[in-house]
Amino acid sequence: MVDLVADDERFTIQRTTNHYGNEKLEICLNKDIGDLDLDLDEISCIDKVIDETRGLYWKDFIKHVYNTEPIKNSDRYQKLVLPEIASKTRAPT
Repeated sequence: MVDLVADDERFTIQRTTNHYGNEKLEICLNKDIGDLDLDLDEISCIDKVIDETRGLYWKDFIKHVYNTEPIKNSDRYQKLVLPEIASKTRAPT
């Protein structure tokens, strides 16, 4: 995952420390990239994730991730093809 972000000019990776003094990597959105052109569904999804995870510590965040449909319904150690998973789970319009 870090490699994908490192190769994307929209993001930077910063080394910092957590509240306990341990090193952590922070993924930051570059401010000079301009408009991301997100549609309303994407904005809604991002807002939902932020609302659901805002107050979680790492352990609870990971539990939350593992309880999402793509993770629960996928084979361990297999790549997640999220567009394919979304097309199967998205309600018809």
